[in-house]
Parts: sequence; structure tokens; C-alpha cells
Amino acid sequence: MRLRQPPVPPLPSSATFRDRTAIVTGGNTGIGLGVARELLRLQCKTLILACRSPSRAESARQSLLAEFPSLPPDTIQFKSLDLDSYTSVQNFVAEIRRDVPVVDLLVLNAGAGFFPTLETSAEHHERTIQTMYLSNVLLLLSLLPHLEASKDKSGRVSHVTWVGSRMIYPIIQKNVLPADDESILGYFDNPEHYVMMERYGQSKLLCLAFFYELCQRLGRDRVIMNMVCPGAVATELARYMPLVYKPLVWVYYKLVNRTTEKGAWLVLNPSLVAGAHSHGAFYGDENVEPVHPFFKTEAGSHLQRRVWEETMVEMGKTQLVTDSLGLN
Repeated sequence: MRLRQPPVPPLPSSATFRDRTAIVTGGNTGIGLGVARELLRLQCKTLILACRSPSRAESARQSLLAEFPSLPPDTIQFKSLDLDSYTSVQNFVAEIRRDVPVVDLLVLNAGAGFFPTLETSAEHHERTIQTMYLSNVLLLLSLLPHLEASKDKSGRVSHVTWVGSRMIYPIIQKNVLPADDESILGYFDNPEHYVMMERYGQSKLLCLAFFYELCQRLGRDRVIMNMVCPGAVATELARYMPLVYKPLVWVYYKLVNRTTEKGAWLVLNPSLVAGAHSHGAFYGDENVEPVHPFFKTEAGSHLQRRVWEETMVEMGKTQLVTDSLGLN
């Protein structure tokens, strides 16, 4: 990450989210809370905070209602979502399908990382990969038909913004990736390959590879998707780091971090400003990042295809019927 980040322009005065509905995962803290606050300022009709902790979500909800006292209380809703568990993801999706007829924007922001040693999720995968990548894929694919159906009801194409990271670049440069002859998920589940400071970037590389492949199969007339790296923003992402790292993290954030408000502006920029032109693009700050040369090589293209295929097999273990998505 750069030690000096460029200025962040606010969203234009013409930007609006009036009378629309958004889901923000991890909307109770950090960038997610900043996005939630900004959407309310832009006159969001229904804001769903998808969070793991009911108490922390309710605290964030009450704080937001206090900031926007004219809002009806049911403007901000909490729905339980624990990305450590496929069952929780599926229960969340079932609630959305039942209770929320139109979803205009899905922000995939939540995830956990920087565990001192390899930890295993409820699904028996390394937790960073589970929460940053696999469960986000399941959530996205499971909601995709509902997002598409939203257009028939609202007349608007729904948007998905996935929070990514340029921390993928050193991972590519160092080539800390699975070999061609080994399972991708098996590689990341192996404790021998776990390095705390590399795993976040590795998980985001999987996200980007899957994102690129999905967008090739999904036209912008169905759902508009983008990925955004908002740069260094002071969040709770490093909360699991060993204590010895905490002073360094504190100093780093003090020197270079952006506020969550500025992070929110960058996360919302593709969907609210760029619109349909953001489909399939990975944004670094407010600008589209060129496709990394790695993905244009035979090795990069092969990895992207393998990530897609192995992930879709993993998704097939759930109750999600991938054939019905028309993406194979």
C-alpha cells in the first residue's frame, strides 16, 4: 500500500439513492458503517445491515437513527449474517428473498483476517478464505436471481460492489500461489502455506479472479458488478493481529489512513457515479485499475479459470443450484 494516498473527492451533489434499498455486509463498523451513513444521507429508503453480532448491529442502528432523527425506525434493519457459515449465508438469503422485494445495491464488505495462526471455519476451510472469499461468493450467487428479478419490479438494474484490495499485487509478484497441479482450496487450507501477512492479499486475489470470470459471463443488463479498493482506511480488520503488531498498525493508520467517510465515497463511486460503465471493472480509489498483466498471461488465465471451476464445485456442495444461474 502506498504511504501517501491521493485526495478523495466527495460524491457529486447530484448523487442520490432516493427511495432505493441497499444491503451492506459488515455495516456496523468501519467502511461498512461509513457506507451505511452515506447511503442514508443520500435518502436510502431501506438499509439492511448484514452483520454477525446482533448487539453491535443494534448499537450501530441506534447510532445511525440518532444521526438521522427524521427517518422512520424501520428504514434501518438488521439481518443476521455470519460469513463463517454457509448455513448462515443461506438463511440470510432466504430472509432477503422473503422480506425484501427489491435490492438496488449489494455491498460485499464484511470479512475477517490477520489471524496469528491458521484458524478453521465452520465449513472446515481457513477462516480468511472462508469469510473474505467463499461465503461472499455463495452470498452473491445465491442472491443473483433475486437481484435480476428486482429489475422487473423497479425498472432499475441492480448493482453489486465488492470491496477488494491492491494487496493482491505483492502476492502476484512473490508468486505465493498454488501450483498448477494442486487444489487451490487445499493449498490455502494447509497450515504449511499459512503466512498471516500474506493471507489477506491471497484471499482478495481469489475474489478478483472469480469476479473477472463472473463478469465475463454476466452481462450488464442483468446486474452491474464492480470491485473497489478504497486504499488504507482505519477499520477493525486488524483486530485479530498479535499484540506485538498493534503499535505498528496504530502508527500506520495515523500516518496514512483515510476516514471511513472517504472510504465510503470510493466504495459508492462506481455504482452511483460511473453506473453501467463500472461493470466488470476493478477500481483503485476512484479510477479503474488496468487488468494486471498476470491475468493476461497463460498462467494467470489458467489460475482464473481454475479458481472459477473449483469454487463452483465448492458451491455445488451447498443447496445452491448453479445450473439455474446460467453461468456454467
